[in-house]
Amino acid sequence: MRRRLAILLRFAAIGALLFAAARVLRSVEPPAIEIGPDALAEIRAEGVALFGHPPEGVELDALVEARVADELLYREALARGLDREDRSVRRRLARNLAFLRAAPGAPDAPAEGAREDALYRDALALGMDRTDTVVRRKLVQRARREIEGAARAEPSEAELRAWLAAHPERAVGPPRVRFRHLFFDPARRGARAEADARAVVEGAQLREPPAAADPCLVGAEQALQAEPAIARLLGPELAAALFTAPVGEWSGPLRSSLGWHAVRVDERAAGEAAPFEAVRLAVRDAVIEERSAAALASFLAERRARVRVVVERGRS
Repeated sequence: MRRRLAILLRFAAIGALLFAAARVLRSVEPPAIEIGPDALAEIRAEGVALFGHPPEGVELDALVEARVADELLYREALARGLDREDRSVRRRLARNLAFLRAAPGAPDAPAEGAREDALYRDALALGMDRTDTVVRRKLVQRARREIEGAARAEPSEAELRAWLAAHPERAVGPPRVRFRHLFFDPARRGARAEADARAVVEGAQLREPPAAADPCLVGAEQALQAEPAIARLLGPELAAALFTAPVGEWSGPLRSSLGWHAVRVDERAAGEAAPFEAVRLAVRDAVIEERSAAALASFLAERRARVRVVVERGRS
């Protein structure tokens, strides 16, 4: 009997230890991230503004994950005490609570000397930091900067050259074209402008001399230049067309931001590789940006794996 009692007491003690350990583990487990109907409605509204239609499937999942990432960063900001360090956060929460307490029937505010600290503590106790979107956004941004900042050490020369060797296309400039154009102004010709430009193209194919064109702010003969530069002069539609038009022939009519044109591409040149020193700063920025993005992605992946997400009352 005594031996049986000892065994029972031993199992009871083990059970008590396991129960206590389970309670400790539950207490340190981060709370689930819950996205209820109201939050999901906000996310859907953001999707309509972003995509132009209500998000579903992959689009909705991506927006939900973005909201989860913000929550993880917000929790990290609180864990690091960034809210206590940020004077603007303290001041905003204290000011908001003071405004609420100024309403008729509200309790008196603390004495002036300890006013801001007391208001700030009371605002935290009321959870105002969680409902203030400005405060949340600021803390999320600060957490993001701290996580990314650890990866922003200055890269070495060898690292820059190795990155460029792995991304040689980043040192190649864009293709360029040299072209000439004849302009037909709708302000002068009205509806005939497009037809007159077409007649030039058709006549050129019959080896007839080009017809007289209208004066244009953009010179008739243009040197080798890239698409963005041409787009600034004549608009993106005409600029893009020049890179598919045949070389040595008149093409069109093409519409620009000014009117109608007959164009002739005289030369198309492939992009040229720039020397390392010419792209050094751009490569440095790319390396640092790549490092920072990887650090943030690694942090979010590790924290995301440890948290349970509940979407719309139990769907996870």
